[in-house]
Amino acid sequence: MLFRSLIATTLILLWTACPASTLYAVTEIYPPYEYLQDQKPQGIDIEILNEIGRQLGVQIEFSFRPWSRALFEAKIGQADFIFPVFRTPEREQYLSFTRWPISYERNVLVVPDNSPLQVSTWNELANLRIGVVTNYSYGQRFDNDNSFQRFDVRSNEVLLSMLLGEGRIDAAVINEMVFHELVMSQKINTRFRVLSLEINNDPLYIGFSRATLRKSSTWKSEFDRVLEHLHSTGYIQQKMEKYRHRSLK
Repeated sequence: MLFRSLIATTLILLWTACPASTLYAVTEIYPPYEYLQDQKPQGIDIEILNEIGRQLGVQIEFSFRPWSRALFEAKIGQADFIFPVFRTPEREQYLSFTRWPISYERNVLVVPDNSPLQVSTWNELANLRIGVVTNYSYGQRFDNDNSFQRFDVRSNEVLLSMLLGEGRIDAAVINEMVFHELVMSQKINTRFRVLSLEINNDPLYIGFSRATLRKSSTWKSEFDRVLEHLHSTGYIQQKMEKYRHRSLK
């Protein structure tokens, strides 16, 4: 009887020490952070996560979804983690965030090139019609500001299309690097202008699903250990600069 108990205890310890070797990650197409090239995941965060997986000996399977769907899948535990994601009180309820960020983003205001609009201070946002992507966070100050009208759309591509439309919105908030990637790919870079007001410049994290916490809590601490190392060696900064030069050239 004692022998069987020892075997059972050993199996439990082995399972705890050696969690699953495949993690399922969900994100959206968000160049240059993550995108598909020849049907293969590429981008800043993809390279960083592949390096984390290499160091930890874990395979990461990436699935691309619309952002709202990606959040939902992480919330119910269909995915082990979601990335890159802003830390907000609402998301803390169903995501357990890494202590170290995976990357950073700067959100800016863009307008059509022929727009007379100039915005350099926060107060000048009042009464504007501003386009945003549904379920995105743009930093606490912007998210909690009710002085302007928000127009929610499903993607950044739709935001740019709306700006070129019939004046339904005055400006759009978008990640600066994503904006330049999109206008380069669509060859319409002369038709937009970036305003001087910076909406935010904040870290982005990996959010592990609390629905699969028994599995993911072990990995979260391991991810943080490698992320700390990648920050201290300059690896993450190098990846950011590599893609920044490509996007902003």
